[in-house]
Amino acid sequence: MRSSMLLLALAGCLVGCIVDSDYEPPPQFPCDSSADNADVAGTWIITGSGTRTDCQDDERLDTTLFTLGSVAITVSQNITSLKLVSPTNSGSATLTLTNGIVDGTCVDFELTELGGKDGKIKYEFAGAMKSNGEIIGIFDGDGPESCDSDGSFTIRIQP
Repeated sequence: MRSSMLLLALAGCLVGCIVDSDYEPPPQFPCDSSADNADVAGTWIITGSGTRTDCQDDERLDTTLFTLGSVAITVSQNITSLKLVSPTNSGSATLTLTNGIVDGTCVDFELTELGGKDGKIKYEFAGAMKSNGEIIGIFDGDGPESCDSDGSFTIRIQP
C-alpha cells in the first residue's frame, strides 16, 4: 500500500467523492432527502476500506483490501453546500473538496489530491448522516495512476 497525502496518511490512498443528485444509496446506507439538512460542519476524520483494481501501470497496487485513514480536515457548510475551510497541503500535494452537497441526511462530495508521489487521486463519496453524528456511505475512486477503487467509509465529525 502507498501512503497518500493528508486524507490517507495512515493507509493506502487518499479519498475523493461523489456528487450525483440522482444518487440512491444502497440499502445499508439509506438517507432521507426530505429531512431537515444535517449539520455536517466541523473537523472530519475519514476512515474506510475497499478494493483497488485495474492498476495497469503498477499491478502491485491491485488489492482486495486497502484501508483509508485520514488526518483531520475542517469542512464548512452553507445550508446545502460544503467546502474546505482552508486549502489543505501536505508536502507537494494539495487536497480539494468539490461538489459538496447536503440534502436532508444525504451527503455527497468529491475529494481530489493533486501532486505528490501519486499524481492525481480522486474519490467520490455518497453517504448518510446517522443519528450518532457520523456519516457512513460508499466511495468510488480513480488513481493513483490507472487504478480504480471502491468501498465503504465512515466520517467522524468533531464540531
